[in-house]
Formats: sequence, C-alpha cells, structure tokens
Amino acid sequence: MDGETVVTHWRMVGTHQRELMGISPTGARCTVEGISVARFKGGRLAEDWTQWDSLGLLRQLGVAPDLAMRAAGTLQPEARPH
Repeated sequence: MDGETVVTHWRMVGTHQRELMGISPTGARCTVEGISVARFKGGRLAEDWTQWDSLGLLRQLGVAPDLAMRAAGTLQPEARPH
C-alpha cells in the first residue's frame, strides 16, 4: 500500500455513564460523528488525522448551549438520532 490514503467516516453511539472531560455523568444517550484520514507509506501508517464533532457532543450533554436556544429560553440538550 505504498502512498495510499484511507478516509473513514465514523459514528459513535453511547451513554454518558462516567466522567468525561471533567463532566459528571448525565445518563444522556449521545451520537458523535467524525472523519479520520490515514496515510500509509511502505505498507505502514505514516500519518493519521481525526476530526470529530466535540461541540455537538457537549450540546447533547447539555453543557454547551446553543445561543439561540438560550436567548429564546428553550434550552434543551441537543437531540440526535441514535
């Protein structure tokens, strides 16, 4: 696989049951999506990059409110399909 690049779109679904990034467990069921790009050289992994929706996760946990929702007084955790 010399000079090959692999792109992976992924989705993680889980329930927040333990402390995460300093956030106490909420019991919220969350879905997070991301993309990973890996470059191989000589059949071995040379570089790897990952981007994921951390803000979306924080919104689903109810700790990063959407400003429009806060202004309207309808602050709720973000809902996503699981």
